[in-house]
Amino acid sequence: MPATLVGDLVGEEVIWRYITLDRLVNVLDDKALFMASLGSYSASDPYEGYPPPDVLKIVKDKCPPSMVCSNADSGPQDLSNFRIFAKRLFQSRVVSCWYQGDDESEAMWKLYGDTGKAVAIRTTVGKLAHALGADFDGKIARVRYISYTHTTQTEYDAVMSAYDQKAFLDPIYKRKSYAHEREVRAYMQIKGAKLDDLETFRPHTAPIDCASLIDEIVVSPFCSASYVRAVKAVARQFGFEDRVRQSTLLSDLEPIYSRIESSRDGLK
Repeated sequence: MPATLVGDLVGEEVIWRYITLDRLVNVLDDKALFMASLGSYSASDPYEGYPPPDVLKIVKDKCPPSMVCSNADSGPQDLSNFRIFAKRLFQSRVVSCWYQGDDESEAMWKLYGDTGKAVAIRTTVGKLAHALGADFDGKIARVRYISYTHTTQTEYDAVMSAYDQKAFLDPIYKRKSYAHEREVRAYMQIKGAKLDDLETFRPHTAPIDCASLIDEIVVSPFCSASYVRAVKAVARQFGFEDRVRQSTLLSDLEPIYSRIESSRDGLK
């Protein structure tokens, strides 16, 4: 069965994957989606992968290392130390991160672009789930942005709801400081990961049907016309040239004036 959609996420929601051109080539050439280990994000966000304190307390009270570790005493570090145990537990997943929104994001172009030379894959949640195929043993969820120090009742209720749905260990929480990312993420447990062996914490490539995934390949609005042609040339090699366009984020006002001038009954 395809990836499970978690919570209120629906298949029609539009999502974007902002990447550099070389990573787009990897997706098209490998026919696979790179999924990074959560631990690889710890430098930019030390909280990455961790649930809020309410969940962390549940883990400490109800999930001792002996329940989830195959060989907790033989590892290079003592997993009876809860901090070490929790770090391994919550970073033992891989993720693919997407931006949710009907429209593209100027901030994302700047954050994830390589000196303006970025592209974005536009698709929907449902198409991502379908393209990952029946063998994908994971989920797709909207990230919840909450306070880790002053949890509101609404946030607490959301956490407990996830607990009731057995999704409380899922990597679906981030601090409010990252809310601008509007992230939807596909995620799964690292296959073969052992909490007492860091060598098993590897990234993953998930096979994907690019034809059913990609609605458009949008080129950064900050790129030159020659760069757009280069992206089209690359896409042509994989049969996707007709899906490439440059962002209209910085286009002139002609569409607005044309609409006004062509309207007989006023704007609707």
